[in-house]
Amino acid sequence: MSPTLAAISFYVDQFYRYPLTQELAFTTIRDSLSTGQMKSKVGIVNFCKNQKIRSEKAVFVAHWHSLLALMMHNEGIVQTAMGVEKSQLWSDFSNYLNRDWSWKGENSDIIDFKIPPDTDLVVNTSCEHMSALWLKQIPKGCRVLLQSTNFEHLEHINKKESLEDFKTSLVDIDITSMLEINCDVYSRYTVFGIKK
Repeated sequence: MSPTLAAISFYVDQFYRYPLTQELAFTTIRDSLSTGQMKSKVGIVNFCKNQKIRSEKAVFVAHWHSLLALMMHNEGIVQTAMGVEKSQLWSDFSNYLNRDWSWKGENSDIIDFKIPPDTDLVVNTSCEHMSALWLKQIPKGCRVLLQSTNFEHLEHINKKESLEDFKTSLVDIDITSMLEINCDVYSRYTVFGIKK
């Protein structure tokens, strides 16, 4: 079994072990295992492998249930990581899911959180859910892996119409590589770069 498939299998198994709330049962399982979510996460993992992106100390912003962090760890992309999540539910679940490696989930709004200066990679695959103000929290010189989408949704307050639109909006990032992932009815836009 590949490291990525092992992470997904382990993730699914947790729903037989973790206390199953209505939100976990009826929203998370369905949405997190959708074709678009899987294409997006596998696409980022492969992008990191192709670009030889590695991190000793990463911060995952608004990581939801943190499956991507586990996948990246299993593939040897991320060694230790911290997750910053506004929802206590997801912060707690992330600590349970990632209990077997150096992960620590923090319950905080990223606007109020100080990213440690020794962080070498900040990952945010939920840029469409927040204003660009959070980017000010990233230390200068830190590498970033960011993702947004053109998917129409009530919670997407900062969606982008194209990869070029996303790139243009990131004025404080020196972008070195990009990827567009086709998720059938919408696209996911991924950029990698360095905070100016």
